[in-house]
Amino acid sequence: MTGVQRVSLQGEQLTMLGTLAGRALDAGLDEPVLGDRWAAEALSRVDADVDRLGVDADLALSIALRARLVDRWCRPFLDEHPDAVVLHLGCGLDTRYQRLRPGPEVDWYEVDQPDVMDVRARVLPPADEHQHAVAADVTGREWLDEVPYGRPTLVVAEGLTMYLRPETGAALLTRLSDRFGRQGPGGEAVFDTYSTLGIRLQVLNRVVRRSRAVLGWGIDDPHALEALGMTLLQVAGVEDMVTEDVRDRLSPKMRRQLKVALAVPAFRTMGRVLRYRL
Repeated sequence: MTGVQRVSLQGEQLTMLGTLAGRALDAGLDEPVLGDRWAAEALSRVDADVDRLGVDADLALSIALRARLVDRWCRPFLDEHPDAVVLHLGCGLDTRYQRLRPGPEVDWYEVDQPDVMDVRARVLPPADEHQHAVAADVTGREWLDEVPYGRPTLVVAEGLTMYLRPETGAALLTRLSDRFGRQGPGGEAVFDTYSTLGIRLQVLNRVVRRSRAVLGWGIDDPHALEALGMTLLQVAGVEDMVTEDVRDRLSPKMRRQLKVALAVPAFRTMGRVLRYRL
């Protein structure tokens, strides 16, 4: 990992530069929400036209708030299970391992497509002995053979489910719940989702639109996923992410958007974070 690295990504893969830019922008604030200094360092090593994705202060705040909530939901599991296995699916350029700093008995597996994992290796901090890179399509089957079986397992995915097709996404969650839940020691899954309205309105998502990515899987009823072998534990919407400590940071535009989102149920549930027991 030396110098500036030329990065060429398209479509869904390009969106990970947008989330990286958002976390980096937040990290540069005097009082950051997430404080992801590793994202800022990684962005400084990326040679790509990130500006064209249009990540501004409002979008950076949204990105940081979502990541902070996911981190907070992961932490108790790691504290309770110091020997856990973590599957970080569709990891992109996320630095969650650095932010959460899991204990020395945790094995952390980061799974994404080979070209994404190549970029990670070139711009993110070097992996330590407990951080494992798996270059594979998360919807495939073979990569699971590389993951230890028989230990409490945390599955975490941010910015992944909405890019899957409904059938492949459901199949993935079923395999995970079968392996680590029904047949294994149990665990939890934490991931974010869009509703079907969110999928239909994807053109309003600036990073998705400018990267020419395509969203495909909308989940309206979190309880519906229980048919795949999981038990719903927690649901968080926009009102849970925009906590009191950040309300004064909202721009006038974001305040108006929040007011509408809280008043209209269809908008309130357009983007959520879900937590399940496997």
